[in-house]
Amino acid sequence: MLDFNMVARRHTIDARSASTELSNKASLAVLQNIERPPPHLWDEDERELLTIMYRWYQGGEVTMIPRVFNAITGLELRYRIVRSQFESHIKYFGGRAYPEYGRVMAIAFDDPNGRYDEIRSIVEDTAKQLGVELRRREVEVDFVSGLAQFAKSLTTRRAYKSLVRRAALTQKEKAIQISGLAEVPMLMPMPTTRLGGFPATSTWEPTDLEVFEDAEDTRMPLVALSKPRHRPLPTVDRIGFRVWDKNSRTKYSEDTGFVSQAFSIWRNDFPPPFSPDGQGRQALILLTNLHLSMSGGTSAFVSVSASLLQAMVKALAMENPRIAVVALDHPLLTEPNKTLHAAEVLLMLKKENQAWWARYKGHAERMVWASVPKPSILSDFPLSDLQVLSDKDTACANILALDQFQPRRKTQYVSSLLRERNITLSTETAQALAAIARAFGMHREDVSLEHLQALVASLVNSFHITKDSLLNVHTTSSIANAFSIALRSRVHGHQDVTAAFQNGVQQGTDINAYYNARRSAPRRTRTG
Repeated sequence: MLDFNMVARRHTIDARSASTELSNKASLAVLQNIERPPPHLWDEDERELLTIMYRWYQGGEVTMIPRVFNAITGLELRYRIVRSQFESHIKYFGGRAYPEYGRVMAIAFDDPNGRYDEIRSIVEDTAKQLGVELRRREVEVDFVSGLAQFAKSLTTRRAYKSLVRRAALTQKEKAIQISGLAEVPMLMPMPTTRLGGFPATSTWEPTDLEVFEDAEDTRMPLVALSKPRHRPLPTVDRIGFRVWDKNSRTKYSEDTGFVSQAFSIWRNDFPPPFSPDGQGRQALILLTNLHLSMSGGTSAFVSVSASLLQAMVKALAMENPRIAVVALDHPLLTEPNKTLHAAEVLLMLKKENQAWWARYKGHAERMVWASVPKPSILSDFPLSDLQVLSDKDTACANILALDQFQPRRKTQYVSSLLRERNITLSTETAQALAAIARAFGMHREDVSLEHLQALVASLVNSFHITKDSLLNVHTTSSIANAFSIALRSRVHGHQDVTAAFQNGVQQGTDINAYYNARRSAPRRTRTG
């Protein structure tokens, strides 16, 4: 019942009602805090981009630069938050507190060496796409910075000193990392394991038309190529993917990583893997045959897929699945006989008159003995995070096309649906790929450039992103720069990230071209 006689009753409110009112207000405040999005944690690349934009550009309205900034980075920050970050934080605290501000301001206004030419090109292209009239400054504005150190507020001065100390420590750590990286030798190709006389490498020629990402669902065709090809199969061997849920037989913990079911109750160090030579050969044949049969009981191996698409399709049958990115080139996984290529294992088994039931080719599967240790896992997260990302970002939704991933659909069918969309590489696509790469943890400290390149290749391959052959060098560079800026890597430099992106796109494109050529090659009916 509504009661409008509040004024007359205010003087009769007792202490208990006042307490209730305060409690209600507190509850309301809590609810408001729950609904309010968490504050954005700004990183160095974002602040550097913001400094570049405010130094070299101006807009007719104060919202123009924040709007373009959001479009480039894929963020959805309120415009006043973006403007305040530059005016009240970056500029106010200055270059000693934020070295990225100092770096930008140290470059001459005419930028004679073109240090920021590519980034300014991205800014201008993005503004044009948005229809924002962002004007290039002809005369430099004299920004007064670093005033926080002279602030009347003791809290502000303490914050300034804290930021300066943190910046100095960060710069020192970066210098140590750079000097350390200079002493690390170049990564060598992954060692080759020999199985029954066959080298377990990733460059062997498949004997049928199996698509790399469709390995799980391929069936032996009734036709053969009219002319055998000897072009090696391009693959992604630096990283792999594993999906699992609470019902998976392989166990996972944050401390140990993945442990195969056979060793889930093992208390000591895991025994070394069996060698395909000598006495260990028969044990290896038995255990691999059990693992690949899918019905042979407890397995001693952990399966990792080199195909992102295959892993995502497999997850359709799971309840609240998670996905992990595994560094297949980690030293713990490259020990002799530790990681086996399922396709090579199947060839070995068939030579021994085993795996007679197998129509599965295993091109994408890697079989890891006993465990995938935690240090070799680059990241893991709920697959539902990709749905959240798709809901927030239309470009990401267009790439991932999660609506095509339906229960009981096979990998080969999903792949054909994704291929039909004809998504081409562009600045917007690159920014979306960066957002997806961040979801996979590719911006973190322990991710190498080779891992980043492999993830880009997997995305291009799995989601059939095509590169226009008519793209000129300038456009290609702008696209790569857009990816690097949006990724905001915590450890790798801008140019290194752009190079890794371009190499990954080319690698993924090569894989798709390989199978496109096989699908379109003349075929003849098998005789006899």
